[in-house]
Amino acid sequence: MVNKQRYNLLFIRQRQLVFEQIRSANLCGLVRKDVFEAFYKKDLAKRLLVGKSASVDAEKSMLSKLKQECGGHFTSKLEGMFKDMELSKDIMLAFKQHMTHVEAPGISELTVNILTMGYWPTYTPMEVNLPEA
Repeated sequence: MVNKQRYNLLFIRQRQLVFEQIRSANLCGLVRKDVFEAFYKKDLAKRLLVGKSASVDAEKSMLSKLKQECGGHFTSKLEGMFKDMELSKDIMLAFKQHMTHVEAPGISELTVNILTMGYWPTYTPMEVNLPEA
């Protein structure tokens, strides 16, 4: 528990430092803010999907600071990512409650995220060869 608290404090401090760098660099006046947005969006997506964000509140705080500095157009897709995750959580909760009344082995471990295509970064498709049953 102490290590997690220490990690959370480190994460929050790191986000504060990133925001101060953004503010001092006047990100919204930069020509290459699209590059920053792409990297930030990719990293945020990874943290949200893998569940490795130390604090959703800290993530949302950073998002509100970016919105304040750069405007809503800059953060609208990032906000959509959070909405997708909240909606997915609600849907999965309802699904798991429904599944308590149905006998289906292995389904209890299923986790699904519903993602809006326009909000999330895209990746090059990978071909996967699955073993035959």
